[in-house]
Amino acid sequence: MPEQTSSIVRDICIALITAGITGIFSQVYFRLLKWRQLRHLGHLRTKDGIIKIVIPTILKASFPKDHFSENAIIPDNIPLMPMPEGRALANLVSGISDAIRGVDIKFVTHNDFVDDGVTPFVSIGGPSVNEVSREILNQMVPGFRIQYPDHIGYFGSRKMSPRVEKGILLEDFGFLFQGKSRLGTRCIVVCGVWATGTELACVTYAGSVQNDSVSKVRRLLFRQSELFVVLKATVQNYQIGEPKLDAYSENPSRL
Repeated sequence: MPEQTSSIVRDICIALITAGITGIFSQVYFRLLKWRQLRHLGHLRTKDGIIKIVIPTILKASFPKDHFSENAIIPDNIPLMPMPEGRALANLVSGISDAIRGVDIKFVTHNDFVDDGVTPFVSIGGPSVNEVSREILNQMVPGFRIQYPDHIGYFGSRKMSPRVEKGILLEDFGFLFQGKSRLGTRCIVVCGVWATGTELACVTYAGSVQNDSVSKVRRLLFRQSELFVVLKATVQNYQIGEPKLDAYSENPSRL
């Protein structure tokens, strides 16, 4: 009986040790897999761990309340953001936090942002809503522009006009720039023709989605210090489809 009890205890210990080792290796494997998927974000790493995210400020004094005849007043320090850009921001913060341990993410509005020449930053939103994005893209990607109010993107000889039928957006284009600011600060700009395009660029840059286009873009981002990417995706209801690489340039400043 003591021998049988000893054998059972031994088997239990072996099983527990095996499960523990398997669990550890699984954690290491998934951590390495996540690192490989997001290693391009290492370009943002600094000694003090600070990264700035520059957000647009869409301010409105009030907005109408459904089923009521009055307007709801909005405080001056409460900016509005389209829902797709909110999701874009969530993907961005989650991806950077996973890739860079101990990162200190600081949010700043585009009109309060100061480029110190050191702290890397990510600017969210296109030229019409974010002055920082507009300045970076005008300087570093002179062949790119978005024509408003038509909402048509141009990159070199390419024309990007998202399909809209009966007032419903069916597709969008996202744009992603990696490079340096005028002061030499490492920076990223993510934007789109519409807000869903901004989400598309952020998902490709730092989200959990994986496909051939996303993998190729991330390989390019890892290898290139300067890159401009054009992405395309369908839009169904309020959701974007899978990112597709439409075009890219490794020397966008020369176009």
